[in-house]
Amino acid sequence: MEDEITKARKARIKKVRKRRTAWFLTALCLVLAAVILANTITTTTFKDIGDFFSALLVASKSYPVEISEAHPRQVEQLSLSYAVLTEKEMKVFSDRGNELQTYEHGFVSPLISASGNRIALFNSGGKEIKIFNRTKEIATVKTDYTIVSAEVSSYGTLAVLTTGDRYLSGLEIYGNGKYERLMTWYGSKGFPLMVKMQNMGNKAAVATISSVNGEIVSTVTAIDTAAAKELFTCDVTGLAV
Repeated sequence: MEDEITKARKARIKKVRKRRTAWFLTALCLVLAAVILANTITTTTFKDIGDFFSALLVASKSYPVEISEAHPRQVEQLSLSYAVLTEKEMKVFSDRGNELQTYEHGFVSPLISASGNRIALFNSGGKEIKIFNRTKEIATVKTDYTIVSAEVSSYGTLAVLTTGDRYLSGLEIYGNGKYERLMTWYGSKGFPLMVKMQNMGNKAAVATISSVNGEIVSTVTAIDTAAAKELFTCDVTGLAV
């Protein structure tokens, strides 16, 4: 009788393992198919696949979550997760409250930009940006000039607004999976204030600030990052926010 029970138990365990294996293989095939159809295979593609499964395998918890001995500076929403920035760390939690990763940044003035499953972590006034997916660091970008603002698109394209020496401001665009520099734009009107990027990553807007006849004037320049050309420029009275 005991042997029959043992055999039945082993059979159930084997069946469960087969079912789990089939589920994971099916999910992997779906992810690969989506990537191939989108024609977006890059060096970070397989890291993203690993990120997908790593997030699934984290033990399930629930909200609220506690962050001990830290004060949140920013909270940004990603795909099925949230990035929380404190003065010491960046943490990522799934939509179920699971902690997916913790990174100690050591920055004095840390900021993050998040979209899709990408996070850009940088030090305002520094020259380095860390790129993460939901579970790990995937790239580091170093700039020639001081970073003022940065934004990452849901497709992973990174826009970085910097100061300059010959020009007042510069916009650097990084992408292609390896986070190589794709283009650089230079501005000579006003001091750099912020950059915003379209979700697809093919257009960006740069805001600079100057003083005209004693009034604060913000200049917004729209840039086609794919074609590396300006689309239009407009001036508005006051500070762009």
